[in-house]
Amino acid sequence: MGGGTQASCDRCKFEFTGGHSHDSGSAACLCLNCFSNFECVTASRWGPEVGEVIPLFKVVTRGKKRKRTVELVPTGVTFVAEGGVAGEDVRYPSITYPISNVPCPECHTNSLVLGFDNIQQCPKCREGTLTINFVEH
Repeated sequence: MGGGTQASCDRCKFEFTGGHSHDSGSAACLCLNCFSNFECVTASRWGPEVGEVIPLFKVVTRGKKRKRTVELVPTGVTFVAEGGVAGEDVRYPSITYPISNVPCPECHTNSLVLGFDNIQQCPKCREGTLTINFVEH
């Protein structure tokens, strides 16, 4: 299982879980301008390799409750995974998704994020505070 963060607002129903999921083989991505959801799908379910070209898919949810289906629709947008700073175990250097330089395929702003790492104001209602929790997925 992979790890990530779950952010939730204490005032509105905003919620977002970020981080790479080994179950899906992708990382969730959110546009803070139009609130569209995307997935960064990697070749390996364990995450990308340095230099891997990663396609960005729009998450489209259809139907209601029990008949709900989720479809990943290609956006035609890609970016390249980069090497980060090695952690304590140099066999497993960190790999970064340089998503901040990628324009949102829906609203064309540079507002894409992979998650939240500190407590901050809710991007949706702009009144509440986000609570950040570590999650396994």
